[in-house]
Amino acid sequence: MVVLYVATSIVAVFILAIFLRIVAKRILFSFRLKSLCRDKRFNFFPTHRFWCFGWTRGKKCDFLVETSDLVYSVKLIGSWSRRNPFNFIDEEHYSVRNLFFQFSVAAANQIPYDVKSKSRYDFTSFLPKELANKRICTIILMSPVSGTVTRSSKVALLPVSNGDRVAEGLFYSASSFLKMLVNL
Repeated sequence: MVVLYVATSIVAVFILAIFLRIVAKRILFSFRLKSLCRDKRFNFFPTHRFWCFGWTRGKKCDFLVETSDLVYSVKLIGSWSRRNPFNFIDEEHYSVRNLFFQFSVAAANQIPYDVKSKSRYDFTSFLPKELANKRICTIILMSPVSGTVTRSSKVALLPVSNGDRVAEGLFYSASSFLKMLVNL
């Protein structure tokens, strides 16, 4: 009975550590983003109360950043682990290969991608009226980021880097999005 209790506790702590990693990265990102917006005099508009905990299957964008000439409408997505390759298939599907518990590289290649459905992201219906006339740049922001991000083409999986178009917007990691805003 004690062994079962210890084993269950270890698993619970391990799962909690995964969630804490995600929450810590998102909260740190939110502090950095708000600080940057304040320093650069950009306007920041969250679209819902828990904006920094947006998820891949959520429909609406999570926050807006207004600069002098355009509005960044941002949808947050994330990965459970850096080891899980993430693939954008099209605007309504993505896939993840779950390699979190995989240690062998040869065996990892045998694990198939798990195809998942998502809603088309809504980047515009939450715009305040004062931003309706500005140009909108749609961003898909991954935090925490997967070690390998790709997009499907007719021939193969193509690597995705910051600023590349995927699904309905431009792909950025959290740190690259902040660097891009700093350079404006």
